[in-house]
Amino acid sequence: MDKYIKIPDTNSTIVIQGFMFGVEKPGWKLEDHHHDIFELTLCTEGSALQWFNEECIEFNKGDWIFLRPGVRHKTINIGESPFSYLAVHFDIDDLPLRKLLKNSILNHITHQTAMETQLAKYTSEIDLLIQKILFNKNYILTDQDIILTVTEVDKLLFQANVMAVISEYIKLIEKNNQTAQETNFTKQQFEIADEMKALLENNVIGSLNINDISETLGYSRSHCTRIFTQVYGSSPRQYYTNLKIKKAKELLLLTNKGIDEISSDLGFSSLFHFSRQFKRWTSKSPSEYRMNPTR
Repeated sequence: MDKYIKIPDTNSTIVIQGFMFGVEKPGWKLEDHHHDIFELTLCTEGSALQWFNEECIEFNKGDWIFLRPGVRHKTINIGESPFSYLAVHFDIDDLPLRKLLKNSILNHITHQTAMETQLAKYTSEIDLLIQKILFNKNYILTDQDIILTVTEVDKLLFQANVMAVISEYIKLIEKNNQTAQETNFTKQQFEIADEMKALLENNVIGSLNINDISETLGYSRSHCTRIFTQVYGSSPRQYYTNLKIKKAKELLLLTNKGIDEISSDLGFSSLFHFSRQFKRWTSKSPSEYRMNPTR
């Protein structure tokens, strides 16, 4: 009797919108906004500060950002050179995939992590396809944009490579979920760590110490510190310091507040203490960073 290998039928649709390469000048800002669909963005050159919800990260060459629908985000080019990126907005109606993507907390994929995947391969294919279309002069020039005119075959090739990029991201989600499951932390440990994380994030403006947290939660300082470090791979003190650094940079770049006011907002005992700490963090004084935020 003959045997056949059969693959399940596929009946899902992916919609690709706002697929673009962009190049932005130093000082460029993308104001706070959100989309109703998913977004994947690759930094191809330069660097920027990227906010999603209340979190701020440095978005460097080779890094990827993934955003779920409804996540508010904004970007500023902090460098002295142009910031360029590839961005794709997409939606997909496959319910298991949508659930996986909507539940993902993997927002920032560093260049190092991306190099462990096939992401570079598929983005290179996209780049080659764009270069071919440009070489053949199949585009329309407007005041601000270069709009490609693509054949039906090119549309399929773009879609295939975008789907391959999304597939690589989904592999990272699954790997991240598996790693979390293999840690064997108890539900209580996760809850303690999450409560600590929320307290730290909600008290960036102001001042908070580990003794305050341990008293609030009803556990010893050492117990809280050990659990947080095990779950998040960073001590609560270091995590809180990183939050302070990000908030200080944000206030210096995006507000007109005086440095003394920023120091007070962040809970420092004096302007001298804040300036000394900020220079330890960034190798620049607050005023120097405000004038030239590049690292």
